[in-house]
Amino acid sequence: MRFVHLCALAALATAISAASSAPVLAATPRAAFEQPDVAFKEKLKKAVASGKKPDLESLVRGDSTQAAAWILRLDEILLDRDDPTEKALRDGLVEGWAQVQKTEFPAKLEEYLKGLNDSQRSTRADLRKRLAQAWTDIDTNRDSKDALLFLQAGEELDLLSGAFDTEGDLYSASEAFVALAMCYDEPLRGTAAEPHKAWKYWTRAVDFRARIECKDEQYDDAVKRLAVLVKAGYDKEGGGEQKGGEVPPAPAGPPDVSGSGLTVPLTFDTLTAPDAIVRPCFQADELYALWNPLQLGPKGTTAKFDRLGADSPVLHRIGSSDLRFDTDYDGKGDGPNDQKISLTGTFSPFHVTVGQGDAARPWAFFALSGIDKDNFQGIEVNLQATDEALPIYTLSAASVTGDVDGTPIRIIDDTMDAVYGSEVLTFGYGGLSNGQFQPEMDSIVIGSAKRARPWSQYQEIGGKWWKMEAGSKGKQIIVTPATLQTGTLKLVTKGVAPLYVVLRGTSELKDSYFDLVEGGSKGVNVPAG
Repeated sequence: MRFVHLCALAALATAISAASSAPVLAATPRAAFEQPDVAFKEKLKKAVASGKKPDLESLVRGDSTQAAAWILRLDEILLDRDDPTEKALRDGLVEGWAQVQKTEFPAKLEEYLKGLNDSQRSTRADLRKRLAQAWTDIDTNRDSKDALLFLQAGEELDLLSGAFDTEGDLYSASEAFVALAMCYDEPLRGTAAEPHKAWKYWTRAVDFRARIECKDEQYDDAVKRLAVLVKAGYDKEGGGEQKGGEVPPAPAGPPDVSGSGLTVPLTFDTLTAPDAIVRPCFQADELYALWNPLQLGPKGTTAKFDRLGADSPVLHRIGSSDLRFDTDYDGKGDGPNDQKISLTGTFSPFHVTVGQGDAARPWAFFALSGIDKDNFQGIEVNLQATDEALPIYTLSAASVTGDVDGTPIRIIDDTMDAVYGSEVLTFGYGGLSNGQFQPEMDSIVIGSAKRARPWSQYQEIGGKWWKMEAGSKGKQIIVTPATLQTGTLKLVTKGVAPLYVVLRGTSELKDSYFDLVEGGSKGVNVPAG
């Protein structure tokens, strides 16, 4: 049975500010993330068949947000297949858009989509599915208004907005920001709203939509909503109309990191067993079926650790059970210096070198192959290797140790990218409910602690707060003394107690994560805000 329960939440426990008790403001935007409506497409077919430009213009004028959604959908269809019927619909809709909206949105969207390679298209498709699921979660929570579900959706949307921005998908980024704004705004959240955050995300939604020239009704509604929030004073931190003469507490200022940084040398060290250290990692136990698989096919096939990218050594299947890493990088894997590994069924770590030249560094992982009769979530499954397929289940065994101002630390590469202090990403694993995604983060052990904390940009070590440099390749890390306001959070639960509950900060603390279980009845000291 797996005992790790991990929730990465944004602002899980906050006092309701006086501003959030103000009445719900006017100018409520329409629903976020407009899915293409088949009824709109039927109208489009009739308008195109009529051959009358006024019909197309009337269609766009009547629902420009659906028009934008269908321009996107038709572009996606035409990328997959050459369909004269769908092209005629797209051309007609673009013509109507040009007459009514008079922007270059269709051209910009088409240029972006046609510039994607297969890998980028696959990544975008996965992100779009997650966006649709996040909005579904919000929509189904409208009546019950479960605060935790809104916060979980907001966490996912925050990650998605950044991912879409990185991928260059400005339209989808704007959709994510619209949904994110609604997660914090009064029309949906009532007295639990955080209008200043809503203002911030509406601003981002308007900005991204303007950059792609998608000035549709969604854009107009967002602009109107911004005007209402600005008029009420919510464009300022802690601003807004107050009730009964109450004065909200001053917001916590950003951490002061003005001191000199310390360079901490790091030494590579291998974990002795998958569960040698309790840590917030979904795979960190002996249930290997949930580890990250390397998928080899028949003799002659190869596999790499995806998250190591170009630094990953290539594993070759030379024979049925003859597996070798191409350590001399000749592309073959059968040279005298190539590293052979043997899967013995034990939890002993394997040591490899990742990267080349100056980037070369030690790394380690656990690996097992499956058996013919194993159990996965109560179901008997056959995970045994064959001559045609050899899945190898892997888990990181890599860590580095150092000393911060007299306190020993150990940073564990739970994300399996040979980087210590990686950005937190979410993944959908087997065993999770549909639409649920597992955050993955590196972890850090402070002093003689028996359990690891999640990796965090700000850490309390030896009674002091430090800003930790992220992205170390294992040679050194820079830590800088930090001065910040703190408070105590206590976790209260009923039923089965979770092993970890991870709180994520916001704004300047968005890359900081704190385990609420660690403090027990005394609570956990965390930065204010």
